[in-house]
Amino acid sequence: MVHDFVDAIQNGTKPAIDVYDACEWTAVGLLSELSVMNGGRPMDMPDFRKASSTKDQIIKL
Repeated sequence: MVHDFVDAIQNGTKPAIDVYDACEWTAVGLLSELSVMNGGRPMDMPDFRKASSTKDQIIKL
């Protein structure tokens, strides 16, 4: 992971996992836990890639 980061900085290459992937993968786990805590209630997944502001990226409990 560190090698990918350094390579991206030095050579301008895209890392295998970008910030959007990391946010989406993390949100899945957090939303899964919230769903379980709320009796299996469906949770809305934020669209980190198309959100126009950080307000649109907040996971509402």
